[in-house]
Amino acid sequence: MISLYDLSITAFKNIPPGQLEQLLPLAELRHYEERQVIYPQDKPAHHLYILKRGKVLAERTLAPGVTVALASFKPGYLFGFSSLRPAKARLYT
Repeated sequence: MISLYDLSITAFKNIPPGQLEQLLPLAELRHYEERQVIYPQDKPAHHLYILKRGKVLAERTLAPGVTVALASFKPGYLFGFSSLRPAKARLYT
């Protein structure tokens, strides 16, 4: 279950609690294993993520055997912004 505490991150600091409460029914808590792909590159984006614990590495495969790290996310960070654009594929894994 998601609480207002889970949404108390820097990106949302100026959003009043009443408006954050409206996000609660849309939020879902998920667990991923270490090194598990959260979303695949070049597939349509459907979710915006808030990292609660651990770390996430965003990578892009340029060619077979050639993968580059684009970003690293730590707890409290948002990622998956491409989900906010209609019908767009993710640029990285």
